[in-house]
Amino acid sequence: MHEGLNEFLALARQNLRTDGNGLYFIIDQTRQPEALTQLYNCGHAFEVEYLLYATEFEHLAESGPIWVSVQGSHELTQLCARLCQERQAGIAIRAQSHQLALTHARRLLKINDGSGGQSLATYYQPALWAALAMTIQGQRDLFGPWSGVASPALVNLQKSQSGWLDWQPPVDSASAITTGPLALANNTEKTYRTLRWLYWIDQEHQAFHSPGQAALPTLIGNLDALTEHGITDERHLLRLAQLSRGPALDSQPAVMAILQASTKAFIKTERLQGLGAS
Repeated sequence: MHEGLNEFLALARQNLRTDGNGLYFIIDQTRQPEALTQLYNCGHAFEVEYLLYATEFEHLAESGPIWVSVQGSHELTQLCARLCQERQAGIAIRAQSHQLALTHARRLLKINDGSGGQSLATYYQPALWAALAMTIQGQRDLFGPWSGVASPALVNLQKSQSGWLDWQPPVDSASAITTGPLALANNTEKTYRTLRWLYWIDQEHQAFHSPGQAALPTLIGNLDALTEHGITDERHLLRLAQLSRGPALDSQPAVMAILQASTKAFIKTERLQGLGAS
C-alpha cells in the first residue's frame, strides 16, 4: 500500500563505518544553519567546500549544503555525525579519492525527474537517499566512486544503539558509470513520499504518541489524505495529529465532507478539530 515502508523498516541498523577510506559528510545548512560555526569552533583541522559551487546552482552555494572532509579526526567525525542525525540533515560518504567523490556528489545534484525535465535533487536528505538507494536499478550510477554511504536511521520509532543505515554498491557491478543526470525509477517518487512521512513522524513522534509499526500504514494514509485535500502546512497537520492517529479518514463521511469542501486549509483544519472535540 505504501511503497517501500516494510522494506525500509526491515533494514539493519549499524554504527558509522570508515573502512579505511576517506570519510566525507554532506550537511544541509537549511536544516543545520549553525553547522559551519560549530565546525570552526571545534578546534580540529578540516576541509569544507560548498557543494553547489562550480555547478549551475552556484548562486545558492553559500546557503546550500556543505561538503566536509574530516581527515581522520574522531572528534570532528562525531560532530559531523551529530549534525547529520539531529535534524536529518545529511549523509556520510566513504571513498578513496576526495576529488572524484566530490565530483560525483555534484553530478548527483541534477536528476531526470521523469516528466521530461531535470531537477535539483536534495539526495543528501536521509529520506531521499534511502528512496534512491532502494529503487534505482543502476546502482553503479548512483554510487559512482563512492565505496559506501551511511544515512541517519529513525531515532524514535525504532529504538537502537546503532543510528545509521549503511548502503553499498553491488560488488558485481561492472558497468560503466554514465556522466549524465541520474534517472529515477518508476517507484522512486512513491517510495520517497512514504519515507518522507516516516522521517517526519519520527521527528514529531510525541505528537503522534510514538506509533508502533502496525499503526504506520493507516497514519501515513491519513496524512496523504489531508495533504491531497489541501492541508499541507506542518502546523495544521500537527493540530490534526489526534485525528490522523485514528481510523482511516476516507472511511469517515463527516471527515471527508469537510476535506472535500471548497474552503481554505485553515478553515478545514478548524472544522476537523471541532469534529474531534464534539
